[in-house]
Amino acid sequence: MTGDMPQHMPRHTQDDMRDEEQEHRAAGGPADPENSGRSAPAASTPGEPASGNQTTGLLRALLDNPMVALFLRDGQGRYLAANHLYANLAGMPGKDVVGLSPRDIFPHAVASALLDEDRRVAAEGAPLLCERMLPDDEVERVFRVTKLPLPPEVAGPGAVLGLAFDVTALVQAEIEEEVRQRTAALAESTARFRALFELAPDAVYVRGEGGRIMDCNRAAERMSGHPRETLLSLRTADLLPPDIEASINNLLAGCPRPVATPQGADGFRPTNGFCPTGGFCMEGVCAAAYGSHEAEVSVVPLPLSLLQDEGMTTLVVVHDISGRRAAERQARLFERVLRNALEGICITDPKGTIVAVNPAFTTITGYPADEAVGQTPRILKSHHHDSSFYEDMWRALEEEGRWEDEIWNRRKNGEVYPEWLSISAIPGPTGRTEYYVAVFHDITELKAKESQIQHQAHHDALTGLPNRVLLRDRLSMAINGARREDRKVAVLSVDLDNFKQINDSLGHMVGDIYLQQAAEQMRQMVRPQDTLARVGGDEFVVVLQDVDNERDAAQVAERLLARFTDPVRVQEHELFVGASVGIALFPDDGDDPDTLVRNADIAMSRAKEQGKRRYHLFTPAMNERAVRRLSLEGDLHRALAARDIIAHYQPRVDLNTGLITGMEALARWTRADGRREHPAEFIPLAESTGLIVPLGEHMLRLACARTRALCDAGHADLHVAVNLSLHQFRHRNLVGMVADVLAETGLPPHLLELEITESTIVTDADHTIRKLNQLAEMGIALSVDDFGTGYSSLYQLKNLPLTSLKIDRSFIRDIPDDPNDAAIAATIITMADRLGLRVVAEGVETPEQLNFLLLEGCHEVQGFLFSRPLPPDEFTALLSRGRRLTVPRDGNGGT
Repeated sequence: MTGDMPQHMPRHTQDDMRDEEQEHRAAGGPADPENSGRSAPAASTPGEPASGNQTTGLLRALLDNPMVALFLRDGQGRYLAANHLYANLAGMPGKDVVGLSPRDIFPHAVASALLDEDRRVAAEGAPLLCERMLPDDEVERVFRVTKLPLPPEVAGPGAVLGLAFDVTALVQAEIEEEVRQRTAALAESTARFRALFELAPDAVYVRGEGGRIMDCNRAAERMSGHPRETLLSLRTADLLPPDIEASINNLLAGCPRPVATPQGADGFRPTNGFCPTGGFCMEGVCAAAYGSHEAEVSVVPLPLSLLQDEGMTTLVVVHDISGRRAAERQARLFERVLRNALEGICITDPKGTIVAVNPAFTTITGYPADEAVGQTPRILKSHHHDSSFYEDMWRALEEEGRWEDEIWNRRKNGEVYPEWLSISAIPGPTGRTEYYVAVFHDITELKAKESQIQHQAHHDALTGLPNRVLLRDRLSMAINGARREDRKVAVLSVDLDNFKQINDSLGHMVGDIYLQQAAEQMRQMVRPQDTLARVGGDEFVVVLQDVDNERDAAQVAERLLARFTDPVRVQEHELFVGASVGIALFPDDGDDPDTLVRNADIAMSRAKEQGKRRYHLFTPAMNERAVRRLSLEGDLHRALAARDIIAHYQPRVDLNTGLITGMEALARWTRADGRREHPAEFIPLAESTGLIVPLGEHMLRLACARTRALCDAGHADLHVAVNLSLHQFRHRNLVGMVADVLAETGLPPHLLELEITESTIVTDADHTIRKLNQLAEMGIALSVDDFGTGYSSLYQLKNLPLTSLKIDRSFIRDIPDDPNDAAIAATIITMADRLGLRVVAEGVETPEQLNFLLLEGCHEVQGFLFSRPLPPDEFTALLSRGRRLTVPRDGNGGT
């Protein structure tokens, strides 16, 4: 160790020097009469006697301080001054070191190190602080040493002042406090470990050499039935099965034995390591005072350092699995009952997801277990029951815990069948329902005769068609279904023109034959899900489900009218009978069966008034709308030819950076007179008329050309999203068309993103996957637009080469206030993340929506909060102001 401290300092020397110093002071002289003459000049400054006296007094005070060892060396390393304590510590008690050098006092290496320190302190002009330990009468003392550079005018260039403070007592106090704290922490840790050990729910044994039980917890007493005193006198072989005891011995045979290694001159210590063979876990029957119990036994060798005097030790944990095994045996019994029951059994979780079915379920419904599990009982829904039926069912389950009644369900093959169904709610430990168990049996045969009676009561005897009663029931079901799915239902009232003349001239027999033939022909013209009913002598009603608009109904009416223009031969008579048709739609013209049928009759009467053999839409307003659609269709043709439809661009913003990463191209139509047609009007019209194909190609070409221009302007990483409709996707030359547009515009394929709808995914899945793979191979990004509004499955999603999902704005509109929408949006984000897909939220209009999406991990957003869709020049101007967008407090969007 280097420093201006000696290796030892005899205590008697300190005492002698202290006595001499005190005697000299009593005589009024300086503290050190031998050295004062040499020390004072070194501390004074030439030319300033007054200041020199003060400096001399300060230096003398430091030299006389018995707690501080002090020295002063000049730039040559010679001592200019040093007090008694320093001389004592330097091993030269009672001697004067002034004029000497460290080389005269200390070993060469120590002296060289001290002088190097002096030179470094003088050169750097900064103090040196350190702490050093020195022996003193076989006791180590701790000194805090400070070396200070002195100005040249004080003691010449390179002079250094050294001070050493004895802090042995302070350091010793600090060490004792640390020892006290660590001892307290160790005691607390030991107490905590013991508490955890005692409170562990499983029996825990510490097994020593020969299997002796060295320690155990309270659970061991409870599980074994023995008190602690008894257990400590036993061996683990008295409690564990022989095979587990043998496994413990085999385990320990592979562990290292304690090996003595030197520790100082008078002791040895064992090696401190873990058994390299690890532990094991086995099941078996353990002995107890009251008998035996099934248990899971875990064995772990303890580190050899934990119990040094106990040899090889292991921790044995015994977990009682008797209850679990009993439950498993009971579950196997229930499984056999479930498998062999003649009734169908279906078990669901509280959300209605099927978790198990029995073979009878498959026999009755046609759904194998692998197809039913994970679905809901809605796969069996027949739509024979209205919402109140199910509301009553759930009310009974919630209030009484069970419900039973007759219900109509639908088999996998589409056949509707009756069953007697009993549902019971199975509560969990907390009292909340954990499962629902449904037990049912097929009562088709019991219902056969009842069905025959019902058929006669609800069908026309002459034609076999539904009568007015059944029509009303089916129309009610169609309305309920359309209301749930936001679809339309069309009611067509068909009246045969001049039929009364046939009855009057040829008789009712000929008329009846004609009605039968006419009914059969009309039945062949409607779909299976539609309803054709006879409600009067020559009056029929057609109910069309799942229609998009009045045009679909009008097309059916036109086909009916065309059919009745041809003559019909009955016996030897050739009959010419026309028809008039009135059309009413749900929900536009009524929201109940009676109103819809009545309004369809009014429209049919209007058709007869206008000359028969035609159809008429109910109310002039609807008729005017149909005319407008035809006019709008012609205008749309002309707008496409004139290139009046342009692309507006709405930016997409990265939530993490705030940067505009791309934009979505949206079609906008402004007429020559300045009127704007809303996309909700002309886009569906383009879909229904097939104009969406040329419109989509036009939009793609505009978007690619604009994006290429932006790339050339310095926005090289900007990508554009373009929508593909189902009709466009089905077009046989879609891939070639996209490739041609990219080649013509020069846009790199990776900057183009094509958005498809969920309906595209579920339609002809094989064809969809094949076409999407072709687009993906070109480097084009693919995303699903309006995700969550369709019926795509995770299985389909994982097989598609998608890059992102767009959450439909209907789920964004009410978040975070609507917990259902918030849960759906969060679920979509989580699911997309698991599938490795990016998520884009559209329709973001408020900071609250933005914050929610940011917290949930959404990647990109678009919406009016940032910007409305902009014309090309305005979008370019937006980019020129900077691609990093901020959200203003008023939420109006902007940069």
